[in-house]
Amino acid sequence: MEWKLQNRWKDLSTGKKIFVVIIILWLAGGIINRDSSNSVETSMSVETNEGTKSCLIGVDWIYPSSSNPTGAWKFSLDGTFNSSTTAFGGMSAWGNWSVLGPGKIEVSYTRTTEGTIPSNQILTMSSCGSLKVGSTNYSKY
Repeated sequence: MEWKLQNRWKDLSTGKKIFVVIIILWLAGGIINRDSSNSVETSMSVETNEGTKSCLIGVDWIYPSSSNPTGAWKFSLDGTFNSSTTAFGGMSAWGNWSVLGPGKIEVSYTRTTEGTIPSNQILTMSSCGSLKVGSTNYSKY
């Protein structure tokens, strides 16, 4: 197959070769621009509901540091979350989440290891890398 492609390339006129190269560069440019626009969206994402979701999902949110975390949150695309802490003897919780507005996430608890269900809570994101739960700031890991 490689040989056939080489022969076809040799048979093309210079004008057609230029046209093929331009099309390839145009397609590659579209892919690169799409990736860079996602990067811009990610850096500014807490300014929109969709951006807030994209920042929140699929990463670990940890406190205080990745080398010695005492708390963690994980948000899934299906609208569920889980969290855990080692503070006060440790606890894990599960529930549902939704974006109320740019940088504002509501969590509703459905289950905990302690058996008590906390009230709904509003979490805030001031940037794509910072999640505030109560007075505690979690970082993206």
